[in-house]
Amino acid sequence: MKRIKLLVIIDDLDKLRQVNQIKSIFIKNRRYIFELKCKKVFSIPTYLTTAPEINNFIQNPIPQFVLNLKPNPFEPGIEKKKKKEDKKIEQNKELLKDVIKFRIDPEADLIDDNALDKAVEFSGGIIRQLVSIVRQAAVKVRSVHGKKVSEDDVTSAIHSLRDGIARTIISTVKIDLLDNIDKEKKPVSETSERFLEVLHANNVLAYKNGNIWYELNPLIEDTVKIYAKKTEVK
Repeated sequence: MKRIKLLVIIDDLDKLRQVNQIKSIFIKNRRYIFELKCKKVFSIPTYLTTAPEINNFIQNPIPQFVLNLKPNPFEPGIEKKKKKEDKKIEQNKELLKDVIKFRIDPEADLIDDNALDKAVEFSGGIIRQLVSIVRQAAVKVRSVHGKKVSEDDVTSAIHSLRDGIARTIISTVKIDLLDNIDKEKKPVSETSERFLEVLHANNVLAYKNGNIWYELNPLIEDTVKIYAKKTEVK
C-alpha cells in the first residue's frame, strides 16, 4: 500500500489578538506544532518572527513579510553598504507597487503614479496595509463616479485608517511607549506585555535589515507626535 504524505495547512493564526493566547499556542505549547510528523504550513503573528523562543526552535528562517522601506538607523555603514541598502529599499518599493499593478488592468490607468507612491510610503512595507489604503481610496472614487485614484484620494484613505487606529492608542501609557520607540527605535523591553500588544497590533513595525529595529506605523506617526506633545505640556 502506497503511503500518503500529509500536508497540514493552518491559516488565520496571524489574526489572533490576545497575547496570552498567542504565547500559549506558539511558545508554551509550540512543541505540539513542531513535532507533527508531516509537512506543515501555518501563519503566525508578525512579531513572532523576531522571537528567540520560535527562531531557536526551527531549522529554517521564518520568511519576513514586512518589507524594509527605510535604512537601518543603527547601521550607517560604509558608502558601498549604504548603496546596496538603498538599492534594496527601491526594489522593495517597486515590489509593493507591483502588488497593486498586477491587480489592475494595465490598459485601464486607474491610479496616478504619485498616488501609488504615497500608498506605498504609508504602507510601512505591510502588504495588507497597502491593499487597504488603495482599496479605501478606490471605494471613495467609485462612490463619486470618478475614473482614477488620485493622491488626494489616497490621502483621504490614510486619514480614515489613521482615525480608526488612533482611537486605540490615545491612553497616556501607550503614547509614552510609542513616543519612546519613535525616538529610540527600540523598546525598553522586547518581552513586555505592553510592547507585544502594540507590536502585534502593527502600531509598531519590526524591521530586519541588519540588527532588528523598530519604527512606528506611518499611519500613526503624526498622531503619536501630537499626543506626546500634549502629554509633555500637561
